[in-house]
Amino acid sequence: MESLPCEIVSKILSQLNVRDWIQCIQVSRSWFVMIPKAVSDIWNHVSIDKDTFPCLTSVRRFPSVQSISVDANHCESTLYAALQHVAACQVSFLELKQARIYSVGRFFKMLEILSMHLKSLTLNITSAAFMDFAHILNTCPHLFHFGYTSDIFVQFDPAKDHLSNLNFHPHLISLSLYTGQAHYDILSILQSCPNLKALKLDVVMPLDCRQILETLPQIEYLHIGSFSILADVVWEPREHEDGLWYLCLEYYKNNIVSNGNWALQKHHRTLRTLHVEHIDPDCLALNYDKLEVLSCRGKNRSHNNSSSRNSSRNSNRRAEGEANGDEDMSEGDSDEADLADLLNQCPNLQALDLCDSSGCLSQSIVNAILRLSSLKTASFLLVNQHETRVYRDQLVRSLAQLPQLTRLDIQIEYFEQRALNAISCIRTLQELYLESSRRSLGVSFDVLAAIQNLRFLGITRFGEFSVDGLVLLRRLETVFFEHCRSVANLLALIDRAPPRLREIILMECLGYDVSVKTLIDHARKQQVEITVHQKVLDHLRE
Repeated sequence: MESLPCEIVSKILSQLNVRDWIQCIQVSRSWFVMIPKAVSDIWNHVSIDKDTFPCLTSVRRFPSVQSISVDANHCESTLYAALQHVAACQVSFLELKQARIYSVGRFFKMLEILSMHLKSLTLNITSAAFMDFAHILNTCPHLFHFGYTSDIFVQFDPAKDHLSNLNFHPHLISLSLYTGQAHYDILSILQSCPNLKALKLDVVMPLDCRQILETLPQIEYLHIGSFSILADVVWEPREHEDGLWYLCLEYYKNNIVSNGNWALQKHHRTLRTLHVEHIDPDCLALNYDKLEVLSCRGKNRSHNNSSSRNSSRNSNRRAEGEANGDEDMSEGDSDEADLADLLNQCPNLQALDLCDSSGCLSQSIVNAILRLSSLKTASFLLVNQHETRVYRDQLVRSLAQLPQLTRLDIQIEYFEQRALNAISCIRTLQELYLESSRRSLGVSFDVLAAIQNLRFLGITRFGEFSVDGLVLLRRLETVFFEHCRSVANLLALIDRAPPRLREIILMECLGYDVSVKTLIDHARKQQVEITVHQKVLDHLRE
């Protein structure tokens, strides 16, 4: 093997997992030196779990590793043994997943050993004794990223300052903090880390957006709310960005976050990604010409103290709507008009996530979306209210006019065949996710064969349907079915699989026209990987 060219060795080793690599480096001294070099780009990051740990401990001297991820959802002593075994590797990035830490003193002793070279630390603690947040940061003074997630309920003594011993951390530029029910003094933490450029917070205490932004003048990325949203973007340093380019205020509507409108007025010209539940009327007319990603999950609400201003604005909109042939503009249409105004201020929008749970879709919103010629990704949650159904159907049909649209994620309360027919006209799609809130019956997916560029298809919560037409999608790579009642002719799809089809995923579907064993056997012959959720197997055995 030593005589083979490096490119061939690298290609061979790239097919192996970490456990195989660990076994290979024990073959001989030359392999110990050669293998880490041949797969240096993959070897730099090693994931340790209960399966790879026994192999790891069998190696006396471990090759140099920069990044380690430890799945610590098992014995605490195993976690410490794994960390101690790689302590000499000068680890720069450490992630602990589902860590159960009960011996706090032992944990900090191990952290001190690793802290000299540690640049990034991410802790996900599921159950443990309480660990002092300030003590963790003080133990690792060279960190530039710190992520802390904990579901531990902590009842602090209000008379005691738990952050009084927090040192000054000028190197820290990224902080991710999820504290569950614990109440920390966020401003005290931020004042000790004045050079933060990225801040993610999912906390229960009220926060003032203006105070945060004024405390962190160099911030580029501010995310307040859930850590799992569609418009979420991972922060990484950008050379040509000047100012706040990412803003997520998920709890703005619930008054947990205040002064969100001040943040928009201050930074609207630099924003590239914006996730909000609603926007105050004063911020609708701002120029968002750099905005590329917009996620709006809630209904815009007009405040009572600005009702006169909104009344005059709505009268102007009604006049404009009549001039444009939009005769449906009425007194109660301020919400959709507000959203249309916002979309009209975003000429460079590339991704749109719109939730119409309140049923405020209108002609003005449809027209505004049609003007987004740069739109590449669209996600819609649409209701089945009778008064907005005509606009919903018109929106789906009109998406075919967007020349760059490649991904569509659409959730409708009840899918009808005409909606699928309209989607099949969007020939530019490469990824399509269809979800029905209730199981839709009597629909055929054969019409989707017209989307010849489709690579990924996800279907969720549909009734009985056939997948015959999918065999015509020559570029299809992955098919995903979830919570579907019955998938017919799936065996035909496998036997006549498109040339690029490599994966079929079945999640909690109720039944098929053949046994799962037959599906798996045929998929193996066609070199198609098929994944069936365990609950499905249990159901079929019964």
